[in-house]
Amino acid sequence: MTSTKQSPRSGLLAVISQALEGNRLIITVFILASLFGALAEGLGLSMIVPLLEAQGNSRIFSDAPLFGQIGALLEGYDVQHRLRITAMVLLGAVLIRGVLQFTTMFLTAYVPLRLQKRLAQETFDILMTSSTSYVESQKSGDLIYQLQGIPTRVATTLNALAMISWNLALLFVYFIFMLLISVEFTLYCMVFSVLFSFAYMKLSLAPLRAASVRITKASQDWYQHQLEAINGFRFIKLLSAERDLNTKQARSLKELIDVATSANVMSALPQPLMMCSAGLFIAALIVVVSYEAAEIPSRIAQLLLFLAILTRLIGPVSVINSMRASIQSNLNALEAHADFISEVGANAARLSGNPVEALQSGIRLDHVSFAYPGGSVRAISNIDFEIEKGSMVAIVGRSGSGKSTIVSLLAGLYEPGGGKILIDGVDLREIDLKTWRKHVSIVSQDLFVFNDTIRNNLVFGLDGIDDEQIRKALDLASAQEFVDELEDGLETVIGERGVRLSGGQRQRLAIARAVLADPDLLILDEATSQLDSLTEKAIQAAIDAMRSDRTLLVIAHRLSTIQDADRIVVLDDGHVVETGRHEDLMGKTGIYTELLSAHQIGPEAHKRSLPA
Repeated sequence: MTSTKQSPRSGLLAVISQALEGNRLIITVFILASLFGALAEGLGLSMIVPLLEAQGNSRIFSDAPLFGQIGALLEGYDVQHRLRITAMVLLGAVLIRGVLQFTTMFLTAYVPLRLQKRLAQETFDILMTSSTSYVESQKSGDLIYQLQGIPTRVATTLNALAMISWNLALLFVYFIFMLLISVEFTLYCMVFSVLFSFAYMKLSLAPLRAASVRITKASQDWYQHQLEAINGFRFIKLLSAERDLNTKQARSLKELIDVATSANVMSALPQPLMMCSAGLFIAALIVVVSYEAAEIPSRIAQLLLFLAILTRLIGPVSVINSMRASIQSNLNALEAHADFISEVGANAARLSGNPVEALQSGIRLDHVSFAYPGGSVRAISNIDFEIEKGSMVAIVGRSGSGKSTIVSLLAGLYEPGGGKILIDGVDLREIDLKTWRKHVSIVSQDLFVFNDTIRNNLVFGLDGIDDEQIRKALDLASAQEFVDELEDGLETVIGERGVRLSGGQRQRLAIARAVLADPDLLILDEATSQLDSLTEKAIQAAIDAMRSDRTLLVIAHRLSTIQDADRIVVLDDGHVVETGRHEDLMGKTGIYTELLSAHQIGPEAHKRSLPA
């Protein structure tokens, strides 16, 4: 697997691009609200001019652009009227700014949440298109983090970008006002800002970048340990290993908290640094003006207005620097997510191809070989046999001989490394796997059920199933009786991994689900391994009834399940070593008879099991 490494810039641009998608009108409203809100802020600030001029009843800002015009508008009024007009304008400006700021703050939260929801869904959707081999090669914690943690960090980044946009609009207005008051003071301020930004980037951004990488890794490890604790809860209890797992969990959590604390310290630095540095700059500016005050009295008023704007400017600058730090700390997550999406796309399962309407003639494994990803030894080699439509084929063999691998290949979960799987003479690689899987049902020993009702588990992935069909399927699987005994019947929630049911009950539900799917090919992979003898007989009768209009592939340990098969395929170490009917194989001395002899088959042989 390879993926193109994303740059921080491309990760940030991707966030902006995703935010724009479907939100252009909202973002336009946000930009306009930010601009007009900043202008309202400027209007409110400009009301300081009439206040200063009213104090001495003079026109000290008469030569300043804009401020001179504001003073001229009020020149004909006495001090009392000037103050009242100023108060009304100031009140209006504050109200307008408040409404517009609320609008921007609402949108600052709303758009990132929409993006988080969409990104989480899109990530889940694209993960569902990936190949089985890719998903099985990944840590569960890493995948959960991509589905949950990354969308949250992307939303945080977008929120930071929105905050920067709002505060940049304020800065723009403040900067214009500062230029109008004094170009000289503004140049001093710009030199100071450049020096401060350079120092901040050197001191904070590089450590934040490194912390971002560590946060991503620590978060993935923490998610992984939590999943292991939940999925392996029973195993941990049986081993009395709670303390070991607690230690492991505490170690990963400490690493995450330590890294996050370090990043938070770096993120918190800008504001106090900015305040201290601004205080130093203001003190220096006052000292400079003190040498000119005696010669130019208006410089004091000019300085006061400039400082009033400068103190308002400190807040937005601090916010911008803090948000830059937040973005920097999340850049690694953006890059990692972009790489993940690229990697999943490169490992997408093949779904296109020729649709399958029904199984017409049969299936052939034509010299099929396969090795699992990362494995150097073939799980199966040169497998060659046929499954005719309407027939029952059984596969037996020792544990690890390749039986379940063949099932995975027939379902299209993996592609053969050599040879072909032919469906009605067509290579499975050329077939639309979605339509093919609609004609295949697998009942395995490793059952999966949802933490949902029995009804929803039975009809999952199926359309148009009514209660009568469910009842018939449950009867056929000898499951109706135990379902009726449950207080809520079909509406019983069976718990995580079906913990409220016994292994045999779960297996019977799986068989009923397969019956409801009405497949052309029914694969029973140790499907009766957890059933008692009486239930097994009932299920065996159901299997016999299904043989008339279905093709069956049976992997079983029990002789009673396979002895009536049309063909038995015997595997050993990934190779086909024998094929034939039960009676034919019993007449030979080979692996099949060895498997039977190991269990001393006699009059009660149908109740015994072949070894795995």
